Amino acid sequence: MRYKLSIRYIAFSIALLLSFNAFAISCNEQSAQFLKEGGSYFDYKLPQQLTNQQKSGISTLFRPFSGKNLKGSSSLLECLGPVSNSRKKSTFETANAELRAFSDGKITIYFKLYNKKTKTGHTKRLEFFGHKSPYQIIQLTNNRLILKYNHRQKNIFFEENINFTFTRKTLTMNSIHYINGTFAYQETRVLSL
Repeated sequence: MRYKLSIRYIAFSIALLLSFNAFAISCNEQSAQFLKEGGSYFDYKLPQQLTNQQKSGISTLFRPFSGKNLKGSSSLLECLGPVSNSRKKSTFETANAELRAFSDGKITIYFKLYNKKTKTGHTKRLEFFGHKSPYQIIQLTNNRLILKYNHRQKNIFFEENINFTFTRKTLTMNSIHYINGTFAYQETRVLSL
């Protein structure tokens, strides 16, 4: 049993490292959306409501993981310090999660995260779709869901790009966050049945 857990931990670690390399972003890198749209990037656009076909597709993707005890890992890559001299910092945590998928397309994920290095834990709740959802679907296939979320708070504009990838037993969630068009941090979570 211990051997099986060690192999699982190694597999999660490799997946996390690969996900960081696949989405290699440098501090202060500008968002592709910002580069494409220029000044109109900061114009807030309301997302469209989910269609019945999208609700069905989302439910189909998440249903195998719904109500199950998911285990895995979480990593955070963030840029710290002033823009002129920012540096990357990585944090790795173990993750236990419970996911709930609803027929209206709403997805709720409850995380219990633990950092072995600092011996600290915390919880996090993520919610996607539901009533007046701010998320916009960019791509929905039989093994992938890509979302975009734009939000303005006073003079600060937030952009989040979320990529869910599904295999038979694994859900990978990669979120890249920009503030005012500039890379701020990236979260990667790998969860398995």
